[in-house]
Amino acid sequence: MKKLAGTLLTISALFAGAQETSTSFDNKYRFGLRITPQPTWFVSEDRNNTPAGAIFGFGFGLNLEYRFSNIAALLTGIGGDFE
Repeated sequence: MKKLAGTLLTISALFAGAQETSTSFDNKYRFGLRITPQPTWFVSEDRNNTPAGAIFGFGFGLNLEYRFSNIAALLTGIGGDFE
């Protein structure tokens, strides 16, 4: 089993390509989609609520990035988290 996992990891590393960095800075805007799985744990001091333990939630949203230079950018967006 370890040999199979090692072989698959080696094959995937051979075919994986890194992101190309552009020397020209023509594209100042980038749009993106955010999807985040998140475990949550809520605790309440109210006696009427019973704790449910760890709950798995998710979040999503839209992002907009404006680049000032190659090392500075402003990232903003809108989204929601659901637990």
